[in-house]
Amino acid sequence: MKVRFYGFLRDYVSGKEFEVSLKASGVKASGLPEVLASSIPGFAKVLDMVKKGEVDIIYLLNGKPLREGDVVNNDDVVEVLPPASGG
Repeated sequence: MKVRFYGFLRDYVSGKEFEVSLKASGVKASGLPEVLASSIPGFAKVLDMVKKGEVDIIYLLNGKPLREGDVVNNDDVVEVLPPASGG
């Protein structure tokens, strides 16, 4: 799958876009953060900050919010971004 990072997250992962190979059966949405943490240097730190409530992140799957029942496959695009704010 193609993984794209936005905002301050790029600083932690030292890049904008990565390719991550998944098992043929893909990965469930609930397992995606751990797959990213084990595949992309620096993302484990981001995931740790999320778990501590220090930051929030949003996952998009092919341009739409990732839902609990989704399965991510090798031909998908996942975008990881901080929540938008402003007014």
